Parts: sequence; structure tokens; C-alpha cells
Amino acid sequence: MAQALKCGPCLFEEVTVDPKMSVWTAWNICARRVDEKIKDTKHYVSINYSGRLNCHKT
Repeated sequence: MAQALKCGPCLFEEVTVDPKMSVWTAWNICARRVDEKIKDTKHYVSINYSGRLNCHKT
């Protein structure tokens, strides 16, 4: 099951990450992709089995 974390706003994009990366490191990746236009919306990060980071709007 993919790891998921509520996080601040980020762009709708996928970022390839190390599968062993901590969810906090993934959150930091998400946080660096802030889009001012959606800064007041909620997003979450998921990391799938292949180590791909996804950012989703809740």
C-alpha cells in the first residue's frame, strides 16, 4: 500500500523518488513544488511501490 501524507499545496506532477525515501523527505519534495494559484487547497503525497511520488488534491 502506498504511503500517504497530508501536505501543503504542490503542483499536480509526478516525481521519481527512491523507494526507501522517508515520507518526510517526500513531503519536502512536494513542498518545493508550491503553486501559488492553489496555495489554499489541500493536497496529499503518495509514494507507490515503484518509488514514484504523486501529489493529489484532496
